[in-house]
Amino acid sequence: VAPREFCLFNANEKPFIEVKEKFEGGAKGVCLPIQLQPGTIGGFELVLYSPQTNGFKFTNANTLVAKDTFENIKSDFSSDVQIHANSRRGEVRIAKLNTINSIPGSAFHRGAINLSELELSYHADPAEILPKIETFVVSYGDKQGKSNELSLQPKPAGLELENVIFAEEVSQGDVICPLSFQLKNTGDSSLH
Repeated sequence: VAPREFCLFNANEKPFIEVKEKFEGGAKGVCLPIQLQPGTIGGFELVLYSPQTNGFKFTNANTLVAKDTFENIKSDFSSDVQIHANSRRGEVRIAKLNTINSIPGSAFHRGAINLSELELSYHADPAEILPKIETFVVSYGDKQGKSNELSLQPKPAGLELENVIFAEEVSQGDVICPLSFQLKNTGDSSLH
């Protein structure tokens, strides 16, 4: 019997080895499936839905996947990672984990994170730079991954009542009572 070497590197498959004698009716057998473990961390795949709105949690599918050096999902990855906009002009917030520009390793489940479930949002600074095309970067040590391009839109303009000021004195019989309102624009766009 000649020795054989195998190089198996697709951790997403469970290969098996089958052997049989060359002549008809000879002995044959199959091993149990071989469980492959992912290799060392190679980088990240960051896929973000476009467009998104500044200051709001990202909608639709937004995922982060740790990859090994063979592009397999690194299912045992559980380290903290940093995340930021490539322009570095704002903050990436993860509301459910109460973090800014970082994601704890505990958020990874079998090497992947559903960022929408964790309420990922981006807060551009200053908002006047919007709308714009942005990419995001995830890093762990010297390993990183860059997202697809994302169209980042300004928050729509909106009014919020901050204060109502009434006249200090009103006489009985006054038909007109002066009062004033203080309003605030809660959006990134100006009101017309």
